[in-house]
Amino acid sequence: MGSDCNVESFKIESRSLKAGELIVFSDTTNTSFDWKWTFGDGTKTSYLSKVTHSFDKPGKYNVKLVINDNCPVERTVTILPSVEEIDVSLFPRFTTPKNVVEGKQVNFQDLTKNAKSWEWRFGDTQSYSVDATDKNPSYTYKTPGVKNVSLVVNGDNKHAKIVKIYVAKAVAKTEVRRDIVVGTFKKRGPEKEGLDDEQLKRAIIGISQNELKYKNFSKYFCKDAMPPVHVNNEETMALKEFYDLIANKKIRLKGVSITKDKDECITFMSVNYK
Repeated sequence: MGSDCNVESFKIESRSLKAGELIVFSDTTNTSFDWKWTFGDGTKTSYLSKVTHSFDKPGKYNVKLVINDNCPVERTVTILPSVEEIDVSLFPRFTTPKNVVEGKQVNFQDLTKNAKSWEWRFGDTQSYSVDATDKNPSYTYKTPGVKNVSLVVNGDNKHAKIVKIYVAKAVAKTEVRRDIVVGTFKKRGPEKEGLDDEQLKRAIIGISQNELKYKNFSKYFCKDAMPPVHVNNEETMALKEFYDLIANKKIRLKGVSITKDKDECITFMSVNYK
């Protein structure tokens, strides 16, 4: 090789190195005056200092540049698959309630045109196995929390439809003793962060009797993780929305339950009242 062979690499400019995308290859060496590019995909050789090229298929390609007819430089370029356009019209259409209760049967209905096979997953377990293959199945949830319901029709996994639903914990209908509730918050306020079922009952009664403000009530929950509230087995709402609903209403509380994560943060609440 001659004295001008002091080039170690060349420049590659690309947004994402994907198939079908134009890529700029260039050499900016001051001593270069002749260039020969080959791209390892069977296309024609280019003879400029700066060239554009696209690869039709994903894979690894050895791009070679020979400068001044005696100085070869090679780099391996990995081309990724192009991003496919998603046809939203191919996603399944199905109906499901937004809020359900554990232990009660839930009905699902598929409305997808030309559907001949179904793969339903109800998100109640960690397994990815299919839970039902009927067009309009029923399912009974065994655990509370947020669930991902997914449906694949006609084996088209690329267009699987996923919908989130809330499963509320079943609430036992038990009366709250007024002797452990009345005046609790007016005298002392919240005792500590974190709630168990009994403390939550006291807090809700305190809200309904206008003895507990939201800024104090919210201190019982993990920061930036206010749980949704499932009310009277019908509607799920934000914590502040629930507070506004019952504030100063003097409700009669029937039952309360909570779901916590491993850090003892409350992630879901169910409340029944009149």
